[in-house]
Amino acid sequence: MHGMWGSTSHMQHVVDALKTELHESVIHNCDVNTLMYSYQGVDNCGYRLFDDVVNFVKKYDAEHSSPITSVSFIGYSAGGLFNRYCIGLLYKAKFFDMIKPLHYISIASPHLGTRSSPRTIAGKCMNTL
Repeated sequence: MHGMWGSTSHMQHVVDALKTELHESVIHNCDVNTLMYSYQGVDNCGYRLFDDVVNFVKKYDAEHSSPITSVSFIGYSAGGLFNRYCIGLLYKAKFFDMIKPLHYISIASPHLGTRSSPRTIAGKCMNTL
């Protein structure tokens, strides 16, 4: 998963490295929140990712004799926030009762928000907290 104006190509080097090292693993480089879709808010992107994950697992399990039994999430930039929201939705839907969660990794994700411009009054106040 990737961030604002992201593309699946931004994570391709990570996907390639994982495929090289983890031969038995299923790797899904999600594309539902690319480009302008990433501006629709963390909640909308999280719901879209939730649908993609659930549908991917259902389709994979229907097409393969060995079902998916565990899942990890890696998100870059805003993708880390989208993943975090999606994981909450998956938990609420009891997805993890069937599929074991292993890892949540976020790379350069603004979990605490972003700094405001120090040239504004809000920025001067907010950046000192």
